[in-house]
Amino acid sequence: MEVQIADLIQNALKARTPFPSVEEVRQRLGTGADVRKEAPTVGVFLKSWLAAKPDLAEGTRTSYAGHIRKYLVPQLGKIRLDRLKSSQVEAMFEWIEANNEQILEARESEDAKVRASVQGQRVVSLSTKQRIRATLRSALSDAVRSPEDPVNVNVASYARLPSCPRKRPLVLTPGRVERWEKGGTVPGG
Repeated sequence: MEVQIADLIQNALKARTPFPSVEEVRQRLGTGADVRKEAPTVGVFLKSWLAAKPDLAEGTRTSYAGHIRKYLVPQLGKIRLDRLKSSQVEAMFEWIEANNEQILEARESEDAKVRASVQGQRVVSLSTKQRIRATLRSALSDAVRSPEDPVNVNVASYARLPSCPRKRPLVLTPGRVERWEKGGTVPGG
């Protein structure tokens, strides 16, 4: 352990980089990780995590890859894995929601160019946000279990996200169908 800390100090001096904080060294020693090895960024970790999962169903792999490419890497990718906080995960979801609002506003614009600028872009639903968080949570669970990664808390589990309300399906009774066919509204739907 002392050798690792001495090597860490020597490497920082050679590279002319700041020393890690005492708390960071304690945390990394507590996880059993080699303190001399710098933690990867979230982006690097997620890409290697997905590549190391050969047994995923193709649809699941495609879904994970999309979440990583569209949301997780652009918003969290440059953060060191051991420095990721739940507040940063929540900020990513706030960014997604702000982007949703921009798409909806542009769709309602009087300007055809503004409407065309969001053509083909989809609003990210609450259930998709839950799946994005589930992707990150799964990856971070593997990081917590790994002795090489200096992570001991899955911050995605603590990130607040509104629950996804389930919509009750409308049963089309003969009376409702008849009213709809006559051009009226369908009660309860």
